[in-house]
Amino acid sequence: MALRVFLYGKGTKPGVQAAAEELEGWVRQQGEVELVGADLTLTKDMGSVQADLVVTLGGDGTILWVARHMGANQIPVLGVNLGKMGFLTEISRDEARSAIQAIAAGRYMTSERLMLRSDIYRDEEHAAYFYALNDVVLSREGVGRLIPVHVRTDKYPVMTYRGDGVLVSTPTGSTGYNLSAGGPIVSVSIEGVVVTPICPHTLSTRPVVFPAGEVLEIHLGEGADEARFTVDGQETMTVSPEHLVKVTTSEHRFKLVSVKDRNRFDIIREKLHWQRPNT
Repeated sequence: MALRVFLYGKGTKPGVQAAAEELEGWVRQQGEVELVGADLTLTKDMGSVQADLVVTLGGDGTILWVARHMGANQIPVLGVNLGKMGFLTEISRDEARSAIQAIAAGRYMTSERLMLRSDIYRDEEHAAYFYALNDVVLSREGVGRLIPVHVRTDKYPVMTYRGDGVLVSTPTGSTGYNLSAGGPIVSVSIEGVVVTPICPHTLSTRPVVFPAGEVLEIHLGEGADEARFTVDGQETMTVSPEHLVKVTTSEHRFKLVSVKDRNRFDIIREKLHWQRPNT
């Protein structure tokens, strides 16, 4: 049976349209690969797509977008890097065809990645929910005074953070905003999430790692007006002290496909220019 492939990317980004046309033409000549669709506008209902593999064309942001919008329909994803950093998109445009052939032949690995689900309530009424592969952030609007953010679990209070806000990161997202904010890099094999303060007012305020499945309850403290809730750096919502944000690990897992014999720290050393340890 042919490998059913769906192409996904933002066609207005440099190189995406050309890469899609190149792959479409190549796939039509392959007996072991079938093109079942493409979306270069990021508007397709990915929850209804029937495919064995989604090939994203772009950067890590494209993968973050498709991961959220697949929802419960988590199809394995191969990322073709047309962007910059590329922690998740490890395949170059020139390697895309050989990578798809390898997957069709069964020569690949799949890494299942923990995702977040955030439910937002206003005056105890459910207002919205979001999935995230990297992180969710509650931060102050613009410049001005610090905001107090209360964090507790469904079992016990944690603390009140005073600063520019807090972020909740998955292990996958730990090399993103979490790293910039001073949080730890977390192995993707760890079942947990990191709560990292953003520019905290006190030096004793440090990131905390919670086990997967813990429900984190986050809301603005007294004296705060409004704040910005941001999902994977791409979707936002304004929240007020009347809102309660509940963040926990999602029941859905993102599936990242790799055809290269590299672990995550091989990629981290390359992207962050770390020195390879002597062996």
